[in-house]
Amino acid sequence: MVRFLVILIPPLASCAVITYDVTRDPIAAQISGRCFALQRDAYVVNTGGIGTKDRLMIPEGTCRGPEGALMPNRLCRLTTKALIPRGSTLTVLQVKNHAEGESGRCWAVTARLTPSSQFDGEVVVPSCGFSDLPQNWLDAPIPEWTKKPLEFRPDYLLPCQSPAP
Repeated sequence: MVRFLVILIPPLASCAVITYDVTRDPIAAQISGRCFALQRDAYVVNTGGIGTKDRLMIPEGTCRGPEGALMPNRLCRLTTKALIPRGSTLTVLQVKNHAEGESGRCWAVTARLTPSSQFDGEVVVPSCGFSDLPQNWLDAPIPEWTKKPLEFRPDYLLPCQSPAP
């Protein structure tokens, strides 16, 4: 009996670390592959560490300096890579239902900034309140509470305007 339990426990414990790609699922249909425009100036930052990706950030709390500028300090440890002005656009590449260990689950949204911006590359769009920079630009805080397709909060991102015919 003990041998059976030892074999059964590791597969059950691993459920807390599974990440699901939901990019093509109905839950992500309104943001996946779509273009969005920034509604405020944002920064591309990196907090360092293994596997850390560049992410967008609008300064808040201890990271906000005079006049809203980003102010890295001992409580806000990050490397600033670029300032991305309001109106710049990005395209959502991937949406994941991501495991955060004991904290629970979060959305993880990856996008590509339009090449004409000051940064060329993929970035993580703030979508998880459990991260080291707790901002969430989505209208849904965590996957378990999400009942409708994901949308971005309009004070952060709005759909790009279609060009006039």
